Amino acid sequence: MPTKKKTTTVKKTTAAAPVKRTRTTSRKVKPQEEMFVEEVVMTETAQSKNSLFAFNKKKTIRLVIGIFVVGVILYLIRSWFIVAIVNGRPIWRYSFDRQLEQQGGKQVLSNLETKMLIQQEADRRHITVSDKELADSQKQIEQSLASQNQTLSAALTARGMSMSDFRDQLYLQKLIEKLLGSQIAVSDTEINDFLAQNKDFLPQGMSDADASSSAREQLMQQKVQTVFPTYLAGLQKNAKIIDFVSF
Repeated sequence: MPTKKKTTTVKKTTAAAPVKRTRTTSRKVKPQEEMFVEEVVMTETAQSKNSLFAFNKKKTIRLVIGIFVVGVILYLIRSWFIVAIVNGRPIWRYSFDRQLEQQGGKQVLSNLETKMLIQQEADRRHITVSDKELADSQKQIEQSLASQNQTLSAALTARGMSMSDFRDQLYLQKLIEKLLGSQIAVSDTEINDFLAQNKDFLPQGMSDADASSSAREQLMQQKVQTVFPTYLAGLQKNAKIIDFVSF
């Protein structure tokens, strides 16, 4: 009989892979490296302090400059708040203005309202005064004053008026004359009568033309003073005026 061979199965075992171990090593910092790190930290700290100091310095300089500028501005506009100082104590503008209002406020307000009524009526009637008319009227006044050895600037100074105030008054006067029109017309007969009655009061050396022109102007102003109050009363009656202040 044939002999059966035994088959032997050999199981292979797989060996486990070796585990790698990570070794953590701590390196000691050398003294030279420690000194370098300390120097870097100290440098950064110093730079931070210098930056902060520079920022504070700039901020302080700006603050000082700002205070100086504000002080200069307040000094320049001091009259807006203080009108006088008496023995170190200020007189405030509010008190000054209030006293001024109580003394002359009513008259000032009345003048402003009158001026506005005249301008509104002139606008309604399309009446204007040209620059040439104002210049001619001013020249006539200057010539009249010159014949009396006076100047316009000296006359204005004596009355406490500025040139701007004078021109405003002159403009208003010419508007009134145009508004009144024929009511204040002056005839040649009236001029001759006026010159005959006042020949002793006329300035010496004045020409006949200047004398007639001066007489016409004076007679016209006399009529304005007579007629204008009634005319103004009519404007005020037809106007709607509301005052928000009382004196």
